[in-house]
Amino acid sequence: MSFKKLCGSVSLIVLLFASMSGAQTTRPTPTQNWSAAVERLALALVTGDTPTAHAATTNALSVVRSGSTEAADLTTLVQRATGGAVLGTHVYSFPPLAMAADLAADFKTATTASDSIKALMIPTNDDAMQRANATAIQWVAQALGATQGTPVAVALVMPAAVAESPKSPVPVLVLMRGAAGEDGSFHISRIVFGTPLEILD
Repeated sequence: MSFKKLCGSVSLIVLLFASMSGAQTTRPTPTQNWSAAVERLALALVTGDTPTAHAATTNALSVVRSGSTEAADLTTLVQRATGGAVLGTHVYSFPPLAMAADLAADFKTATTASDSIKALMIPTNDDAMQRANATAIQWVAQALGATQGTPVAVALVMPAAVAESPKSPVPVLVLMRGAAGEDGSFHISRIVFGTPLEILD
């Protein structure tokens, strides 16, 4: 083989590996797939898209309102969130070490949240933040039955204001556990939802 042909062959191989490498770096990671599933459900809740909400969940979905042992229906959560806004979504592989801190950041920018709710959800110092993060881990473990490596997530949803009511809407925390499919996709297998007051009661 001539030197010119050899160089051409080497160049072709280099381009081939570069193309393969580029394809690998653009392939969604498990974290990206889990994040996409959570965002899809959160958006479906506030837009009232019940079919999409159901499509984002497993057939054996479990929905529970915080503080209750009775099963709820996903439609109930959709109706509660429709017309509202998603203030934040956060995904983790259990344990969620910074969940309280992430939610505190969401509440700081939530202009429609009342000062009393913000005071409840935003720790005042580092020690309080550490305790809040530790409490959040315990809450997730208990509510979702999560163990090491379980995909979990939380969404902060602000329901729409009620025209006849002078009160500010109360935000809803939607806690989720994920189940991975063989193709790398994720669906929601358990949901626990409630207001901060219901959750911290």
